[in-house]
Amino acid sequence: MRTADRCTPGLAAILAVLFVAPGFAREPHKFHFATLEGEVRAVGEQQGDGEIRLLSVELMTDRRPSEKVTVLLGPTEACREIGLVVEEGDRVRVRVFVSEEGEAVKAQKILNLSRSVMVRLRTMHDIPLWNSAGAWQGGPGRAYRGGHHGVGRRGASGPGRGPGGR
Repeated sequence: MRTADRCTPGLAAILAVLFVAPGFAREPHKFHFATLEGEVRAVGEQQGDGEIRLLSVELMTDRRPSEKVTVLLGPTEACREIGLVVEEGDRVRVRVFVSEEGEAVKAQKILNLSRSVMVRLRTMHDIPLWNSAGAWQGGPGRAYRGGHHGVGRRGASGPGRGPGGR
């Protein structure tokens, strides 16, 4: 008996998905990452999708001090809810999505060096960690002290880091 004669409808469906589905996959994102570091010159808001107001910072980068870059962080209310504080004069390091289409620069995560606080705002695939109403959905709902997820002055005690952080 040939192998083709033993192919069940279920196996045929699985094979069809494996060979046909990649053709229907979403177009890959057209952006790359860049890390900006510098001083916050201004903090403001910009209109996001729908009624959402996005917190933004104007950054004077260390690489090009004459160039100011506006970086979109996240919904103002969500940033306030999780304890993200950024003020003029703060030193920050921001990983941003740089779009080939020239869209606004969006932060994937921000480390406020002046306050030793880090917040991840979007996944590595540019999926925001808030819902369509602008409410935070990204986990424990707090900024991480010390610049790394849960690792700060108290040691490794953040979410998923052993006893108490399960």
